[in-house]
Amino acid sequence: MLKNYKELKCWEKAYQLCLEVYKITKGFPREERYGLTSQIRRAAVSVPSNIAEGYGRKTTTRSDGLCTFLRFGVSPAAPHRLRWGRLWRRSRAPAES
Repeated sequence: MLKNYKELKCWEKAYQLCLEVYKITKGFPREERYGLTSQIRRAAVSVPSNIAEGYGRKTTTRSDGLCTFLRFGVSPAAPHRLRWGRLWRRSRAPAES
């Protein structure tokens, strides 16, 4: 029996993803700090947070509702994937002389 949500594999993976998102977005341009960077970070944080909240409910019913909620919780960042990828590649590219 699990003692807390931190023992859930899905929570651990979501938490690791969240940490990786913070590392990647740290290299985004300053002008994106309150736009794209903030939105992507909030979406990443919402996943492990919602898993922990769902675990805390301790219901025996199926978790379909929570999984649907989690899927839609991340979806606001979906349109920004291409833009995020371009910004990430640009932040990793060597500086032009």
